Amino acid sequence: MRRFLGDLHRQRDVIRLLARREFMSRYAGTTAGVVWVIVQPAATVLIFWFVFAVGLRGATGPAGAQFLPWFVCGLVPWLMFSEVLTMSTNGVRGNLQLIKKTPFPSEILPIVYISAAAAGHAVMLLLALLIAWVYGVAPGPGLLALPLYFCALCFLLLGLCWLGSALNVFHRDIGQSIGIIINLWFWLTPIVWDRSLLPGRWAEVLSLNPMVFIVDGYRSSLLGVAPGPGLAGDAAVFLLISVLVFVGGAEVFRRLKLEFADSI
Repeated sequence: MRRFLGDLHRQRDVIRLLARREFMSRYAGTTAGVVWVIVQPAATVLIFWFVFAVGLRGATGPAGAQFLPWFVCGLVPWLMFSEVLTMSTNGVRGNLQLIKKTPFPSEILPIVYISAAAAGHAVMLLLALLIAWVYGVAPGPGLLALPLYFCALCFLLLGLCWLGSALNVFHRDIGQSIGIIINLWFWLTPIVWDRSLLPGRWAEVLSLNPMVFIVDGYRSSLLGVAPGPGLAGDAAVFLLISVLVFVGGAEVFRRLKLEFADSI
């Protein structure tokens, strides 16, 4: 495991190069170019705002908070999470020309996708801060905790991506079902709805979802809201689950990577 993680550090220049190529290739040939980094998430925000705040007439966040900034601040980490997980699950299969090259370190592919998504994530953060400011919420000291939640998000993503991309080489059903899994995960995460709506027993079950800690953390950082009383418990659950996922994903990938070229 130590050698596996050490190889990642030695490949940092390759990661930067591939991440840049991945980001630019997404918008190559389009008229708007990188403007789509802003247009796509903004369109998603507009649709949800119209459905819940206009269509359902007066949807609000907890304790009567304005719906749009509350919703957008929870959506920011989710957009990166869903994008990276979708792309990375099919990452090994989608890079056959690289995998066939024996020296290529395929374990860096999830990091490449995370790095490429970081630019769009930064744009969404600025959009969330702008929306919060328009609604009268100025950035506060809680913003200093945002890098911590971002690192936690990347840590969780890395383990999931290693696990999903490795297993998808041998079980294509994973790649076909990832969209369904992400859609279910979205509605099981309190992004559109408030977790306080759940009774006690279901709230405890919900805390097993590691994205709850991330979403709540982003909201408290961007909106200057004090963390809830369950922060310590959520953090402990997140740490346990994310470490298990990270170590398990790395080990599965390490054991299976030698068979990728022969199985694709």
